[in-house]
Amino acid sequence: MVEPPEIRALNQLKCLLPTQFEEVIFRYGVDESQLPMNGTQAQKAMDVIKLASQQEGQSLGGLLDLIAQI
Repeated sequence: MVEPPEIRALNQLKCLLPTQFEEVIFRYGVDESQLPMNGTQAQKAMDVIKLASQQEGQSLGGLLDLIAQI
């Protein structure tokens, strides 16, 4: 069974080191004010995925490509 891209992105983001996660956030252009200040990395990852899914085009695919580069 093929994993949905949202789940694949979540699993990959959760496995990143905190500095790598911050780099993804920066490179992807997420406004950090849209993320919970005291949230866990998993919660922030879910919020980033929601933001990516709401954008037009291949935003979730772009996020997955960016994660693969880190």
